[in-house]
Order: sequence, then C-alpha cells, then structure tokens
Amino acid sequence: MTVVQVLPCENEWAYKDIEYDWITHSTTWRIVTEEFHDYCLNVLPPMDWNNGKFLVSEPYTHIELPDGSVDGVYCCVATIGDRHFARYVPRRVAKRMVEQLRELIAKGEPCLA
Repeated sequence: MTVVQVLPCENEWAYKDIEYDWITHSTTWRIVTEEFHDYCLNVLPPMDWNNGKFLVSEPYTHIELPDGSVDGVYCCVATIGDRHFARYVPRRVAKRMVEQLRELIAKGEPCLA
C-alpha cells in the first residue's frame, strides 16, 4: 500500500517542491497558498475542473503506461475546506488521487502539517 503524506512547501514557488516530489517518486501532496492556487487556475484554461480539483492544462511530462499507451502528467490542484493542495499526477489517476487525499484529511491523519 502506498503511503500518502501532506507537507507544506519548503520553497516560495511551490512548483519546485512539486517537481522534487515527482522526480523522487514521492506520494506527497503539498499545501499551497491561495495565490499559487489562483495562479494555476488562471495561467491556462483548467482541465477536469470539478469537485474542488483541476489540472493545469499544460503537461509537466508524459509517461508510458504498462499497456504501451501514453498519459500526460499534470499539476493537480485540490481544494478541501479552506486549504489548497498540489502535486503532479498522471491525468488518468487524478480523480482517484484527490479522493485518496480527501479520505486522508477526513480521517485526520497525523501526517498533516
């Protein structure tokens, strides 16, 4: 089972932390500011915007899946309550990843910063 954690950003520009997490295969959601949320929402038209989450519509990269198909990896931004979270995720699993984050927060997991 994959352990998901939530951490604050260590850098002023959240993309540095989100990129580091992707490169190191971390399953971390970063707590981001409202300004970062608004930037991501307005820099390009959002994709898959529903239930308090959206994807920035320019992919960070692409990955090849086991079946040989290709999927884009996007910055996913989720709002839960009055807090915003972000991480890079493949588009096909973004909805599931946000649901997992919501469950984690609803349980009040101690990994929340």
